[in-house]
Amino acid sequence: MPQYDFVADFIYWTMTRNGCAEIQISDQGREFVNQVSEELHQRTGTEHRITSAYHPQSNGLDERFNQTIQRALRKAVNEKQDNWDEAIDDILFAYRTSVQATTKHTPFYLMFGREARLPIQMEIVPEGKERTLEERLEELADLRKSYGKVADNIKESQDKQKKLYDAKHGASKQEFKQGSLVLLRNSRNDSRKGGKLDAKWLGPYEVVDCLGKNVFKIKNCSTGIENKKKVNAAVLKPYVPSTQQIQPQKDFARPEFKAGEVQTKQTQPQKVPCRQPFEGGYVKVCDSLYDDLAGSTKVQLAQCYQTLIDEFGRLEVDIPPVQTQTGSVDCGLFAIAFAYELAVGNFPVHEVRFDQKKMRSHLLACFEKRELTHFPQVRRQPATQPRQHNSVTIATLCECKLPEEYDNMISCDLCGKWFHFGCVEYDISISTSNEWLCRLCTPPAAKKPKLCM
Repeated sequence: MPQYDFVADFIYWTMTRNGCAEIQISDQGREFVNQVSEELHQRTGTEHRITSAYHPQSNGLDERFNQTIQRALRKAVNEKQDNWDEAIDDILFAYRTSVQATTKHTPFYLMFGREARLPIQMEIVPEGKERTLEERLEELADLRKSYGKVADNIKESQDKQKKLYDAKHGASKQEFKQGSLVLLRNSRNDSRKGGKLDAKWLGPYEVVDCLGKNVFKIKNCSTGIENKKKVNAAVLKPYVPSTQQIQPQKDFARPEFKAGEVQTKQTQPQKVPCRQPFEGGYVKVCDSLYDDLAGSTKVQLAQCYQTLIDEFGRLEVDIPPVQTQTGSVDCGLFAIAFAYELAVGNFPVHEVRFDQKKMRSHLLACFEKRELTHFPQVRRQPATQPRQHNSVTIATLCECKLPEEYDNMISCDLCGKWFHFGCVEYDISISTSNEWLCRLCTPPAAKKPKLCM
């Protein structure tokens, strides 16, 4: 992401070549809204207009142009995607010399009053005829007519796009007044991992000011803090307080015991002999139902096997093609059967096939005898499609070395590392900043930027 000084230098570079702009439109990113940019706009007399948060339609032309450039870059970059800067000039030249669907002219012609000479045209030898003054005046008159036609074409295209947008999304008929209670759409999950179970709407908020064109200022009703970003009506909806009566909760807690009432009993750990010790740096999971790992299972494995996580934060898990059970009620039976075979050193365990119909009665008999033995097996292999051997790499993040399924996550805007909300004590309900830094990247003191012109 470009820094604020780079953006300010680029704006100044553009002004020195094309003149100062009357109006500049940008979003609310810190690279555009800062002390350097504001001082530059004051010196040049440019009016800086800021779009509302999470509403890219306010700057639709820029977003549409970026989409065109990204689509072209996908076809030009290599597999590593590290040579995009080498192809950007060719893509921009192709865009400038192509007829635009709205204006019906090339951007190069509208900028310079003539069409660009393409490389293929260099093979054609010009006649060497010089244009007369009358011909040049006629070209300028045609250019003025083209400007008028372009303005009409743009107006016609905008009206058509507005009709299509209103027909698809529906025109916003909701009007909010000062003091209205609203909910704000949670847009943080649009560009980060996790948060699948987060609330889709946050609030309630109170409308503080109406800025016109469906743009409002709001504040959090719980904290009283005003949102620094202006929001559009498209991301708001009326807040309807709940009228349901909540039943009184009953206390089902167990009675407390005094320290003298609890009896202690010393026990000795029981040794379980194993024929083969544990070797290797991976975890083997025998699952009779699934070939993949659920999110909660990944968290449990990462908690239990912290010592097997490598220096890159990865935990390798091997899932052998063990027997698939019939139904979903005998998971515990298969877990005990697999554990027993592994404990006695019967490898590989995925070659063992149990008689599922006899497993439950066998376990009851073992309980009666107080001795666990081999579960009954079948000699003939079932005529079913064999399962595939699978391996899963659990990527652990944050300082706790747990996967992203453990909790919602946020990334540091400087180092790019991901952290769980609970580990860094991040509260999404009271956060008003779009930028977050981890404790290692947080500067000791803020430095005021200086503008050099």
